[in-house]
Amino acid sequence: AVFPLGIWLINVLAPDGYQKYGWEIIPFLILMLIVAAFPIIINKTVIFVLQGVSLAAFLQFGLLVEMLLTQMAVIAMLVKLRIPKTEYYRYPLNSLMFFAVSIFSALAYYLAGGTHQEIDVTEPRDLLSILLYMFTFFISNQLLISFIIYVRHRSKRVLLGKDLLWEGVSSIVVFPIGIILYMLYQEIEWLAFFLVGIPLMSV
Repeated sequence: AVFPLGIWLINVLAPDGYQKYGWEIIPFLILMLIVAAFPIIINKTVIFVLQGVSLAAFLQFGLLVEMLLTQMAVIAMLVKLRIPKTEYYRYPLNSLMFFAVSIFSALAYYLAGGTHQEIDVTEPRDLLSILLYMFTFFISNQLLISFIIYVRHRSKRVLLGKDLLWEGVSSIVVFPIGIILYMLYQEIEWLAFFLVGIPLMSV
């Protein structure tokens, strides 16, 4: 991760450490890296659809693992985009942005009473926690992107533009796929990635 101090702090404050999961994390990481290799670019804005896998990883393993996987996927995406040296600032900037999005989303989830691993989406509390996580992820991501554009380029982003529309549509499709991935993982473990990975990469 680009911000090891932040990762360390999360590990101290929310010690659901990645060490105890071992190889279980690997399929999530592989799928996130594959998804990160095919970002959608609309009006020079990168639409990142890894939130489905990150949601499943968060529900299964907790904040620390989700954050670590997301940070690695963000770096992989930027490498794939082959950004010029003059834009290398995007590495720490995007890392910090997704770090904040992960924190905000997790806080919303925990405040709603959300837990990990033993989740029943038919239960109102569990479903509400997940929906609040998804809503917070989307809103915080959009607000941070708008803030960065304003500070960096001194221009206001059109909030209701095409990029927001595509981001919204992709989120509506991808987040439920993430829930399905989590549920299938509980039943058939790594085989779930073959069933869910293809439709996720086609978004």
